[in-house]
Amino acid sequence: MTVFAGERLDRGEPMTGLVLLPQVEAVGPMIDALEELLLENEPESLRDCILYLRP
Repeated sequence: MTVFAGERLDRGEPMTGLVLLPQVEAVGPMIDALEELLLENEPESLRDCILYLRP
């Protein structure tokens, strides 16, 4: 998924954005991080981005 998204951005094609979460046993902190990201940003600010979230 990351490679495909990066290639798309390299070609200048629009993308809604990609959020990557690590595989962790404790899902709660990742949900909190994702919720924080969504509450603190406008959808347009996440367009054409590849984001890696950490717990």
